[in-house]
Amino acid sequence: MKIIDIFQRVFNRLPVYMVQFKTLVRKQGLLFTLKKVFKKIFRFVLSGGNSSKLMEIQYGEWMSNIESKYLNEESMIEDLNSLKIKPKFSVIFPVWNKSEDMLSKALDSITSQVYENWEICISDGSTEHIEETRAFLKEFQNEYEDRVKFSTIDVKGINIIENSNNALSLATGEYVVFMDCDDEISKNCLLELAKGINSNPKVEFLYSDFDKIDEKGKRFDPSFWPDWSPHTLTAQMYTTHTTCYKRSVVEELGGLVKGTEGAQDWDLVLRYVTRGNWNVIHIPKILYHWRVYPGSTALANSGAKDWAYENQRKVLERYLERRNLTGKVIEGPFEGSWRVKFDINGNPKVSIVIPTKDKIGYLSRAIESIKKHTKYSNYEIVIVNNRSEEEDTREYFEEIKKDGIKVIDFDEPFH
Repeated sequence: MKIIDIFQRVFNRLPVYMVQFKTLVRKQGLLFTLKKVFKKIFRFVLSGGNSSKLMEIQYGEWMSNIESKYLNEESMIEDLNSLKIKPKFSVIFPVWNKSEDMLSKALDSITSQVYENWEICISDGSTEHIEETRAFLKEFQNEYEDRVKFSTIDVKGINIIENSNNALSLATGEYVVFMDCDDEISKNCLLELAKGINSNPKVEFLYSDFDKIDEKGKRFDPSFWPDWSPHTLTAQMYTTHTTCYKRSVVEELGGLVKGTEGAQDWDLVLRYVTRGNWNVIHIPKILYHWRVYPGSTALANSGAKDWAYENQRKVLERYLERRNLTGKVIEGPFEGSWRVKFDINGNPKVSIVIPTKDKIGYLSRAIESIKKHTKYSNYEIVIVNNRSEEEDTREYFEEIKKDGIKVIDFDEPFH
């Protein structure tokens, strides 16, 4: 991006920046605000106005300022010692045509866990370099003895279902954690899962946020996901990493199903949705690092594994059938995303829920866009007020209530 373009962008947004500046000065003081402004300018200059580079810089700051607080040894040991329940985790580790280097990195990320009540259930279904791979895995098993279980299958072609189910058959832990053999988990992964189980001993399904990691070990492109939302699962498989189920639930659901290759994890969670009586915990921390390399589906718009995307469509269509829902599954805005265009019967009421904290400029724009562009008449707008503080906001709330818009106070932090 040219310097002139950068200045043009800044100039165009100047009115917005001035409002933000005044608001921050009023709330936090001039010194705090100036520090924040200079930090933003420094980031912007350093990134050259490139949004991807800017995100990379911001993520680096997040890892240093936020993640480091709960990844330090003292904090993790303190959390470990506070656990009343220490369930056994079986890490399901199907292997298929990966180098020893990738396998070593993945396995080392498990064996270096702070939480130690685990076992690794390895099933090798490799169709290339079979002898070398199995010799390497056997040697690894011998090093850890009873904590590593190792089996093989001989199925030609794509065999992720048979391979994963074979690994599942080895599991003896109360919970199973699914992991791809070319990825890594954070050193606090199992500890955080155990903490989740301690907070709710009846939990059946836990999932976390994740990021991506390149071949040199550089982390980037974090994905911070919402809490449990079955409807969102009809658009994207957002619970993909880390995924942890109570083993008895996976057995009840029948394990992974043939014909869902590349979408088997999505199919499993949608069958769990269909079963009902959910008991789910979302851990809002990066516990999984998805490996990116040529040919990996972690690479955006890679075109890799097109057959997997077609299976995603089939999985969603089967889900609709099981739930007796009618609609059409269509492609979403990016690779691996979908949209279910549900058939509408009658004239159901639609509730549009908008969380907010102050920022009435944004909120009013959103509301006006709904009024302007929505042709469907049977809807309501519900504003969720997350601790708004400004007098202008309170006045605006009173004004929109006159138009029939609901405002609900929710005494929790915004987002």
